Amino acid sequence: MERDFERINRIVGLMDEHNLDYVIVFDPINLRYLVGSQVDYSSCILSRAGEIYLVVPPMEYERAKKITWVDHVYKYGEGEGPEWIRAGSLVEATAKLVEGRVGLPYSYISHIQYEKFKSFIDSNIDNCDNILKTARTIKTNRELSLINKAVRLVEDGIRHAIDILNEGITEKSIAKEIIVYFYGRGADKVYSDLIVASGHRSAFPHGRATDKVISSGDPVTLDFVAAYEGYWGDVTRTFFVRRVEPEIKKIYEVVEEALYRAIDKIEVGVNAKDVDGAARKYIEKSGYGKYFIHSTGHGIGLEIHEDPRLSSKSNDVLVENMVVTIEPGIYIKDVGGVRIENDVLVTEEGAKILNSLSTELMIL
Repeated sequence: MERDFERINRIVGLMDEHNLDYVIVFDPINLRYLVGSQVDYSSCILSRAGEIYLVVPPMEYERAKKITWVDHVYKYGEGEGPEWIRAGSLVEATAKLVEGRVGLPYSYISHIQYEKFKSFIDSNIDNCDNILKTARTIKTNRELSLINKAVRLVEDGIRHAIDILNEGITEKSIAKEIIVYFYGRGADKVYSDLIVASGHRSAFPHGRATDKVISSGDPVTLDFVAAYEGYWGDVTRTFFVRRVEPEIKKIYEVVEEALYRAIDKIEVGVNAKDVDGAARKYIEKSGYGKYFIHSTGHGIGLEIHEDPRLSSKSNDVLVENMVVTIEPGIYIKDVGGVRIENDVLVTEEGAKILNSLSTELMIL
């Protein structure tokens, strides 16, 4: 597997700035970021020289050698030979490979793991959350390619849902069909609680699919999330069955305009809270401010929700090659709700919308 040097070199540069000899991760998300694939029950060590070590249980050894870009793979236990580290646990084995100043991402390690690791090592331990956060928020060319594929996949799922969405079908029937559809077309992960919220339930921002039967006049919000080779796409559209009532039509028009006002605000150096403000102020001006009850968006990558956070309280600043969602919504009890969500790349020229699916109001 060819290494993504862009991401590794970025982290090594940050290690130099923070005077760290090693960055060590035990969690699946950051481990996948450092080694390129998902390996279970393992740890990864990145040295300041750019060498990558993977410590795995014996059952993962052969697979890890085939699917990762690391320099060295070790298995731990009681075996003999250069590929073995004699140790009673993964944490102990990992500690035996490092000395000097070590960084651990505190947000991704349990207190028990930290204390156990600390007991096996004499080195200084620092929190490297910010190093990994900074690296991961700025996507490499390889990551952008995978996110684009994930977005295409999710949009194809929405198109398939449009084909089967009609009066008499249940929300759960749609969700089950789409999960099968995603896996059949290359998804390696699908968010298990896909949102299919129809009629009055569209006023629930997280309206997971139920046995509710879809009826004429229903707004139907579809929020689909699936991953391609670990990277997520996250797209939301609201449709209408047979007809649309005047009030919900007006709400739709306000949300769509808020979406593009937020997108137009995106550029390098802009505060994330100002992007949120662009959508929020328009919705407030239109008389629906109290019905917009969540943030405008979030970063997306190896996690569905990651930095930057596009909220009124965010201190994040947009940087080139961040990928964010923009998803304003209005939700009114007993009337219904509308949310429209695009995935957007931050570029030197401003926002690049990754979606091809139209946001125009659609009556099915």
